[in-house]
This record gives sequence, structure tokens and C-alpha cells, in this order.
Amino acid sequence: MLFYETAVSGEIYIAVDEGVLVKCGPEVLVSVARAIAGDDLAQLRGAVEREFQTQYEDERSARAILAKLEAGFVSRIAELHRDEKRSLDQQVGAIVARKLKARDNPAPGLWFGLGVMGVIGWSITVPTLLGAALGLWLDHHHWSSHSWTLPLLVAGLSIGCLNVGFWIARNGNA
Repeated sequence: MLFYETAVSGEIYIAVDEGVLVKCGPEVLVSVARAIAGDDLAQLRGAVEREFQTQYEDERSARAILAKLEAGFVSRIAELHRDEKRSLDQQVGAIVARKLKARDNPAPGLWFGLGVMGVIGWSITVPTLLGAALGLWLDHHHWSSHSWTLPLLVAGLSIGCLNVGFWIARNGNA
């Protein structure tokens, strides 16, 4: 606790955390890291207690965060030791290989997606239209008691869907 008296303000009290006081003749210099000033000791005591409480809560919060970080670190180390089938070199090698593969084969962009949608769409549309056209031609040139248009349209649609299914099965992992 530091206090001094001035002709204008009277007694001034300063609660000092830590610092340096240098007196050279009539001049006094004070350098502190943290301080709280006031002219009433009771109010100053309350301010210091609140400051200590705030600092205590901040330190407690920091300790809790540090404990969580340490627990996470320890659990990761334990996880590495639990995996006895693969050595640390193999695990790191697998991670590096996965990252290199991701870097060398970036995710396809928008145009690739639109192109795939176009391929799928035409793979269904063309056989469906060919089936319908063949059905109309048969109905027009070879009259029978039933229409060929609808069954051949459904057959074309089925062939198109099967074609897309095979295409996705073949290229789905690429």
C-alpha cells in the first residue's frame, strides 16, 4: 500500500501489485505493473478484493482449459499406444499418403458435376426416346391390336436406368 498527500487532493491511497519506487532528492518516481488508486480506504479495499476475485476466476478458468488440453493430449498419446497392430511409422505414413492423394487428386469442380449430370441425363433420355420412336414406327407400319409405343418407351427407360447404374458402379469410386 502506498499513500501520499497533496495540497489539492489530500491523502491518496494506492494499492500496488508490484513495482519500483525511486527517490532522488525531493522527487519520487513510482513504476508499477498494476495499481488501484482511491481516496477512501474502505472503497479501495473493496476494489482490491474484487480485482483479486476476478484474477482468481481467470486463473481458475485458465487452469480448467489447460487441464482439458492436457487430457486431450494424454488421450491422443494413449490412442497411439493402444493401436498395437500398426507402428507409429505406419500410421504417419498412412496419414501422409492420404494427404498426398488428396493434394494430387483435388475434389471435382462444378463443371465436372454438371458434365456427370449431363451424361446421366442423356444416358436415360436417348434410350427412352429411341424406344418411343421405335414404338411409334411399329404402330404406324405394323398394325396390331395393342400399341407398341408405351411398352417400348418403358423398355428404353429401363435400359437407360440400367446403363446409368452400370456407369455409376464403374466410375463411382474414381
